[in-house]
Amino acid sequence: KLKKKNFYSFYFFLNDPATTEIYTLSLPDALPIFRRVVADLVEMGHPYKPQLGFSGVEIDSALARLFGLPLDHSYLVEQVLPESPAFRAGLRGGVRVVVTGDRAYVLGGDVITAVNGSPVRSAATIARRLLEARPGEAFRLDVHRDGIRRELSVPLEPMRMEF
Repeated sequence: KLKKKNFYSFYFFLNDPATTEIYTLSLPDALPIFRRVVADLVEMGHPYKPQLGFSGVEIDSALARLFGLPLDHSYLVEQVLPESPAFRAGLRGGVRVVVTGDRAYVLGGDVITAVNGSPVRSAATIARRLLEARPGEAFRLDVHRDGIRRELSVPLEPMRMEF
């Protein structure tokens, strides 16, 4: 007897070559992004992919305990690229390298807890909100720095095509 397939069981994988991260989206989550990409292709000739200019690591409860961070389910900023939108908005990267096992972490940077009002549960939260953003909009980051909550506004620049 054949089982009826669930329409919502299809997943799409988004590969970010800049970070070698792979994010998954279910079909209902992916449809608005596909619609936007098609509109971008018509309007600009390419899909819009804003760049913020920072990298880091997801923080879960185990890492939060290990490093004495007050927040779990957040994103620790390890590096901010000079002259990037994140740099100009005041986002700070880490300054102290700690090695555990086979992984090095850069501690002391801002900890992102929310993006455009959505709590950060994983790096995919940031990627998803970024894919929904448009040029000229402000990308709001709620961060904790030195025990103080701050809100940073990162203006999204038009994408520059380089050939």
